[in-house]
Amino acid sequence: MEHIDFRDQISRNKRNSIFLMVFVILVIVLLGWTISNAFDPSYFFLIMIVSIIFSIFYVWINFYNSDKIAIKSVGAKLADR
Repeated sequence: MEHIDFRDQISRNKRNSIFLMVFVILVIVLLGWTISNAFDPSYFFLIMIVSIIFSIFYVWINFYNSDKIAIKSVGAKLADR
């Protein structure tokens, strides 16, 4: 069995996290682009600015709260001493 260094796992996890964050930002911006073209193209820049700001804020909040989200999703409890 191949030995995997924990430093390699950490760097791979960081790289994958960045790819995931960029992907989520792109999906939200694409959604904003679709909405702006579907409803009123004259508000394109306003909708795009709002979608970019919202997507960055959304990813930033979720990144810094991901540990709490993961702990709550499995129902973890504080250990007794």
